[in-house]
Amino acid sequence: MKILLLEDDELIAEQIMDYFRAKGHRITHFLDGESLLESSKILECDVCIFDINVPKLSGLETLKLLRELHITKPTIFLTALSDIEHIKTAYTIGCEDYIRKPFHFEELELRIHKLINHCTSKLRLSSLFSFDFTHMHLYMGEREVALSEIEKKLLYLLAKNLNHFISTHRLKEYVWEDEIVCDNTLRTTIKRLRSKIGDEAIQSSRTLGYKLVTHD
Repeated sequence: MKILLLEDDELIAEQIMDYFRAKGHRITHFLDGESLLESSKILECDVCIFDINVPKLSGLETLKLLRELHITKPTIFLTALSDIEHIKTAYTIGCEDYIRKPFHFEELELRIHKLINHCTSKLRLSSLFSFDFTHMHLYMGEREVALSEIEKKLLYLLAKNLNHFISTHRLKEYVWEDEIVCDNTLRTTIKRLRSKIGDEAIQSSRTLGYKLVTHD
C-alpha cells in the first residue's frame, strides 16, 4: 500500500512513517499543502493522511483543491482540532474519515484498511470488462482474464487514476520500482494490455503519458 502523509510536525510524521514502513508499506511525506499539490505522487497513492494545520495551504484547502481536480483518493484527517465545525467542513469537502490527536497507531491502521476495503471494489471499464482492485484481477463478464504481475500493477495504477494522465516516468517507477527499464518496455506492456481490454481503453500523449478511460 502507498500512503501520502501531510504533516508539519516532523516527530509525529517520523513516528507514522516508521510504523507503516515496518509493516511493509510505502509512505511519502509532505510538510505543507503547496508541496503536495505540486507533486505527482498524489496520483500514485492508495490513501492520504492529512493534518489540518499545516503551512502554506491547510489540509482542508489542499483536499478541496484535489476534489475540484476530480482526484478522489480516500483521505483521512488526523488532527488535534476536535470542534464540530472543522469536522463538518472536512466531511463536506470530501474526506472519508476524521481522527483526533492523540491517536493509537493501530487504530489509524485499522481505519485505513477499512477505508481501502470500502473504496476498492470492482471498477467497470466497459460493458464487457471490470477490474477488481482488491485482488488486482481483470474480468470479462464473470471470467477472469489472465494478467502478468507487471500488467496487474500497471492496470492497477491506471485504474486508480481513471481519466488522469500519468507520466511514463511515474508509470515505470511504480511498476518496475528500482529496475531500470526503457520506454519501449512500457510501450510493449501497454500494447499487451490494450490487446486484452481494447485499444480505446488506454489513451496516450507524447508529453503527458497514458491514461485509462471507461468505454462502451
